Amino acid sequence: MADNLSNDLETRLLDYMLKTANSTNFSAPASLWVGLCTAAPTDSATNECAAGGYARKQIAFTTASSGASQGPTAATNFAQATTSWGTISGYAVFDASSGSSGATHYLFYGAVSPTVAVTANDTVSFAASAMTLSFE
Repeated sequence: MADNLSNDLETRLLDYMLKTANSTNFSAPASLWVGLCTAAPTDSATNECAAGGYARKQIAFTTASSGASQGPTAATNFAQATTSWGTISGYAVFDASSGSSGATHYLFYGAVSPTVAVTANDTVSFAASAMTLSFE
């Protein structure tokens, strides 16, 4: 998962660990939110869904052990789609319930496999422990 950190998080972690002038810019987020992506997320763009009825969902992860943490700690259900959301091919973990989905304010990202075509009235969910985040 180390290759799936946003550029923003990588920079903040390095500044923090190396005690640079910007080291105070890093603090653990108060909460974490998962978002769905309609194109593969990258280090600098999430491609987050922006369709009818879509909103990020709050999630939690287990305490890290042997360099990895799993989440969500419980099944996470998104609201029912009111329109087509397109094909969901990835997810991103954010430090806010809404806001920037560009090069900042998201921490991790990953692929959804298999991809899921979401149409009106569908509900998307992540099973408990469906994501594993690690530094490898």
